[in-house]
Amino acid sequence: MSRTFAIIENGIVANVIVADEWPGGIDVTDLTPRPGPGWTFADGVFTAPPVVVEPEPVTTTPYMTHFGFLSRLSSKERTAVRNATASDPVLDDAMFLFNSAERIDVTLPETQMLVGYLAMQGYVAPERVPELLAPIPLSSPHAKT
Repeated sequence: MSRTFAIIENGIVANVIVADEWPGGIDVTDLTPRPGPGWTFADGVFTAPPVVVEPEPVTTTPYMTHFGFLSRLSSKERTAVRNATASDPVLDDAMFLFNSAERIDVTLPETQMLVGYLAMQGYVAPERVPELLAPIPLSSPHAKT
């Protein structure tokens, strides 16, 4: 009757074979889970290799062009912000910093404070804040890495 044997080389299962018998092989027929190549064998115990979890591919970035960020605002919201900068010194200063940036990073505290301020002052609806601070798909022409 055929059995399954693990062939051990330097403490590692190098191969698993099915045979009636195999000199030097360790019978693993009745083990569950059954050891396979790459498993370790020490002190009579088989250990599975660590599971390698592939990282999810990155599909978004927090960095975008000014246009990419501003296009998230509706025409009404952009107009309200532009008109308010003349009479709101806090917003005027925040927009000065915003316009001075090489790219917009939605993870920066300054960007998050600006968007929070826009919501607090009623220039954008508070429920829009997460959408405005969301990363942009890498496939967008407005993504900036």
